[in-house]
Order: sequence, then structure tokens, then C-alpha cells
Amino acid sequence: MDAMLFPSEALALLRDACYDPEAHCGFAGLPCGFNWSDELLVKARPICLAHGSRADFYLMAYRSSLIRGEPIEEYLFPWDQLQAACPDWPGFRPERCNTELARSLERISAWTALIPDDASGLLRACLFFVCALPLVIALPVGVQLIALNLRQDPTSPWLLAGIGSMFAGFLFCEFYRRMVAGTFGVLSEVAVSLGAHGRGPAAIEMFMAEAVMVFGQRVMAILMFAILMDGGAHFRACCFAYLGYEVGAILLLAGRWKSWTKVELFYLRWGWAPIIAFGVPWLLPALKAMGLIRVFA
Repeated sequence: MDAMLFPSEALALLRDACYDPEAHCGFAGLPCGFNWSDELLVKARPICLAHGSRADFYLMAYRSSLIRGEPIEEYLFPWDQLQAACPDWPGFRPERCNTELARSLERISAWTALIPDDASGLLRACLFFVCALPLVIALPVGVQLIALNLRQDPTSPWLLAGIGSMFAGFLFCEFYRRMVAGTFGVLSEVAVSLGAHGRGPAAIEMFMAEAVMVFGQRVMAILMFAILMDGGAHFRACCFAYLGYEVGAILLLAGRWKSWTKVELFYLRWGWAPIIAFGVPWLLPALKAMGLIRVFA
């Protein structure tokens, strides 16, 4: 079996592919190309691999070269084979091979450069995760260090470490958000530019990926106060401080729905962090005086 040609079973599958204007646009990192759910290439891939073929890879790579305006003739064979066998295959539609997609292709290629496609790539991704782990927890750790040391010892190096950790966490979280937006956002833009309607799976995935980071950070911060051995004093103060943030967030959401400034968006995403960090040491004496905290650490 020629590695650049589709086996007969894969061709039979691809003949059933029908154009869907709402098809989900995805991206494959190794051939560096777009693929749409109605093209059935994902289902054809295991069939190709079982026959020692990589025709799906070369097909996507050739289409990417068409989009870039620089066709790679060495990859033309599966394209010609599929055109002869399945002339109505949705992937041949002009809007999916147009050079107008070149800018989007380059943008998403840059964002997905670290996505692992083989064993060595997976190893690099694991090493990157291990190195990035301190940054993942930098924000909640910084919040706790500030809250614990602000009143007790304002000159403590731990306070400076907390401030530095909190800002490092802000930078990492914003980088993560931009990476997510750069990856899924391009896919959504491509889908819209090709006539797809609604938010689509890419937009849903982007929202979920952002939500994991934005809400996961505050959950970690609150849990870190919950495990302190101080009779729950800091945890209660943290809950009251976070409640204050939520009240402000609800008012902002209700009063300026989707008309937020950059400062207001920053508050909605990350305003809880400085409010807890600086609010907890301020609230502790007040809560103790009101009898809401029995043990004061």
C-alpha cells in the first residue's frame, strides 16, 4: 500500500461525507492544517493507519500549502486520488482552500507550536507542565502569603514574596487566557468567515478552558485558607472578603452587561485576589470584635 494513497475502505467512508454548514472547524498540529467535522478525516485516519497509509496527513498538508499560496507538489497524490474518487468531498470546497485563511492558519500554528504530536513532543509537554506548575499555583499562594503577613510583619520577606507571587500568577493566567483565545478564537473566526452560525464547539471549548483557570484559581485560594490550623479564623475572613467581591461582581454584571471596560473585566476575572489578600487581615480584628471568630491567629 502506497503511504500517500487512501485505501479503498477509507475512500468508501469519505464518499459518505456530506457538506454541513454548521460543521465544527478543528486543527491538527502535525500536518498543521484545518479539518472540518463533516469531512470525516478523523474517522478515516485509523483505517489509513491500519493499512500503513498516511494519506490523510498528506492531504491536509497539501491543502494547507494551497491556503498559504505555495502548493507542495510532492503531497498532491492523495488530493488527486480523492478528487477522482470523491469529487463531492466537502474538503474540496473553495472556501476551505482559499488563501484568505492563510493569516488564521499562521496564527493558530504559532499558538499550537507546543502541542505534542509524538512521544518526544509528549515528553516536552510534560516537562513544560512540571516547570509551569509553580506558576499555576502562584496566584493563590501569593494571596495567602500577603494575608498572613501583612498585619503581623509588614517588613517580612514573605510579604514581598507574596506580592511577587501574586503578580507572577496574574501574568501567567493572562498568558494562559491569551493562548486559549488564540487557539480556539481562530477556529471560531474561521467558522464564522465560512458562514457557520452560532457559537459552535470551538467557542464552548474556549469558554470551558478559560473557566477552569479563572474559577480554579479562586477555589484553590479559598481551600488554602480552609486547611490552615487556626480554628477557621482566616477561612471565615476569606469567605467574607470573597462575598464582598461577589457582590461587586454581581452589580457589575447586572449594571453593565457586556459593556465592561478592561479594568472592569480584570476585576471580574481577578479582583477576588487582592480583595482576599488585603481584606482578610483587615477583617480579622473586626470579625473577632463581632464575635464571629473565636480563635484569632
